[in-house]
Amino acid sequence: MTNTPVSALLYVGPATTKKLNVRGVRIIGDLANLAPDIVRSWFGKVGLMLLMFARGEDTSPVMPSEGEAPVLSVGNSTTTCVDMQTPDDVRCVFTILAESVAARMREQGYRARCVHMHVRQAEGLYVHAGQRTIQFPTSLTRDFVNVAMQIFYDKGYDRFLPFRSIGISCTTLSSRGMPTQMDMFGDEERRTREEDLEDTIYWLKDRFGHKSIEIGICKFNKRLREINTKEDDKYHTL
Repeated sequence: MTNTPVSALLYVGPATTKKLNVRGVRIIGDLANLAPDIVRSWFGKVGLMLLMFARGEDTSPVMPSEGEAPVLSVGNSTTTCVDMQTPDDVRCVFTILAESVAARMREQGYRARCVHMHVRQAEGLYVHAGQRTIQFPTSLTRDFVNVAMQIFYDKGYDRFLPFRSIGISCTTLSSRGMPTQMDMFGDEERRTREEDLEDTIYWLKDRFGHKSIEIGICKFNKRLREINTKEDDKYHTL
């Protein structure tokens, strides 16, 4: 077992595998022999969980075979330093938040079927929220952003601008390794290719800095582009 590739561990997805591999951790035995402080410095509390798995110390209850994830949701929110004045400002911040949420989900090998969003007005601090279920499970940033903006426009939240606080979270999680129903239009094949591309992007951002690759709508938004929220991601577990 100790000579098994580290990718065989529960919740070690492609992105986490790459992060471990570049640090010389290629098999489960490599991970099991590391000091807890080292793994925690790489992945936080999640790293300690992975270390327990590598050492065979997992004490969590047996899960049913349907592949439901023990984590209920992954989300992130932020209060911006300046008000979001336009829908493009809102999309920019949603993109930054969704990138961090997607990165965390992919590190743990999850996809999501439901997206929740909320915005809080600058005046009066009124909160507006909504959620929507996606047809197929996904871990793509663009899917999360598109759904959040669909809710934003469908509910007419643009009439409440400006906003000071915004958030996005993903629920109805399942393992990324679970089989997915194919469709006649080839969308699942396209999503798989895009997931592979985003895996590479996240690896590059992790190695060279989160600003090494930027989505255009954020690149040119000087007021809001400096947000870096990945370390503030929220996990909600059973």
